[in-house]
Amino acid sequence: MFKSVFQRSFAIVFMIVLLSALFGSAPLTTAQAATTGPCSRAEDFKHHFRIGKACRMPNGMLRMKLANGKFVETHGLDAPGMIEAPRLRAGTLAETDVVAAAAATPYVCSTDARRVVAIYAYPSDAPNRSSTYIPLIRQQFQDANNMMSSTAANFGVSLSLKVACDADGQITVKVVQMGFPRSQTDVEPVLNDLGSKGYGVTGQRNWIWFDGDTCGGGVALGFNDDRPGVENSLNNAIGYAISWGNCPYTYILHEGSHEMGAVPSSAPHSTGAGHCTDDSDVMCYNDGGPNAGAYRNNVCPGSGLDDFYDCNNDDYFHPNPPAGSYLSNHWNIAGCNNLTIVRSGCGGTTVPTLTRTRTPTTGPSFTPTVTRTRTATPGISSTPTRTPTIGASLTRTLTPAITNTFTRTPTIGASPTKTNTPASGSTCSPVSSTITAPFTYDGVGAFCWQSANLGSYINSWNTSSVTINGVNITNLYMAAGSYPAKVGGYWYVAYNGPYAWSHFEAK
Repeated sequence: MFKSVFQRSFAIVFMIVLLSALFGSAPLTTAQAATTGPCSRAEDFKHHFRIGKACRMPNGMLRMKLANGKFVETHGLDAPGMIEAPRLRAGTLAETDVVAAAAATPYVCSTDARRVVAIYAYPSDAPNRSSTYIPLIRQQFQDANNMMSSTAANFGVSLSLKVACDADGQITVKVVQMGFPRSQTDVEPVLNDLGSKGYGVTGQRNWIWFDGDTCGGGVALGFNDDRPGVENSLNNAIGYAISWGNCPYTYILHEGSHEMGAVPSSAPHSTGAGHCTDDSDVMCYNDGGPNAGAYRNNVCPGSGLDDFYDCNNDDYFHPNPPAGSYLSNHWNIAGCNNLTIVRSGCGGTTVPTLTRTRTPTTGPSFTPTVTRTRTATPGISSTPTRTPTIGASLTRTLTPAITNTFTRTPTIGASPTKTNTPASGSTCSPVSSTITAPFTYDGVGAFCWQSANLGSYINSWNTSSVTINGVNITNLYMAAGSYPAKVGGYWYVAYNGPYAWSHFEAK
């Protein structure tokens, strides 16, 4: 989306994105403190829903400063309903395995720092429900492992995630009481709290299940390093992936995949915002990114909801990519250089051939049922068939997203009820208000702003359309030197944002 002016790239993950001490692409990366430019001043950091105090970078990522002084980045929240549950078998809950109907694929117990550490986190004012959550967490990790392993098996490769285990071989689940109440729902305090408790280990993947009865979405640190070798920063980053509350296992897999590197902005079917445009894929949805208009729902049909882990295996996961293909010379989660997995064909330890039998559990009194039909939606649409009004209130209770039946149009929030009409191809009307830099707007709406001063640059993301004097700058960064000529002494900015996180700024 930053095509003609500045190529916008999101790091994930799904997501993004995907921190040097984070907690859910949606992914974050550690970064050096800036001394000049965006995010160099304390006043650049403002509150963002589910994230905390953060500064929006020119590439669209949110930069956060942790209590330990380190900077991390994320693409923000993967909202409830955006990552659909997989197809269900009769008589099962959303959390049960739908990838492998038979025996489970073995995970690999490891003491290496580069492994997954499962964490059950609960607020300071809530009861400890670890006795009911731990079986669910182990089951969801197994389901995530099955999805990756069964995909690799299609190419004759055995592959499993490395994870911390108890002495008896069961997945270790760390129980952590947070130092804040349930009313605090941001990532920032989670990261700081876990970092202070010793979870900021280099290379460690912290997968966090945060206590809750309804699905509140997911967040992860974002990494946009697509170098194929073992030197890729993903192998040494401190990973945090969070699933808020009672979500299908596809959420923790989605966020965990963000922190393992999916989906880089250079991938063939990347939205440019941490996700992909192929439907029926755990990492794909129309996230409003630069390339999200290419989102399709018929790429890998006939499988049920999100039954694919990298539809067509050409964006982030292929155990044996063809020579010359994108994944043969870019970062590949299924590749031998991903130190969080163990797989055959790489030398050294191979995945064990024994199988583990999983005992289904019902979790902490959850009764999720998911029945959804996807409908192809060209580009970014705002069909209000979902109602988890993300961003409307920082203190509201999330609407349970997994007990509804709705048509897949991956948008959240109300649809703008008016449209801006370009006048004579150079202005818009009617004028909503007069603005002057510095100016920032986040949210749903359609406006025509008049301005004699737009500052040194303008930027936008997750919008349906933005024009300046009729020039299309939708989701683009534009420096002052590229502004079109004023009309009657003014620039006219036509803004149309379908999401609570749609954004425009002039600074």
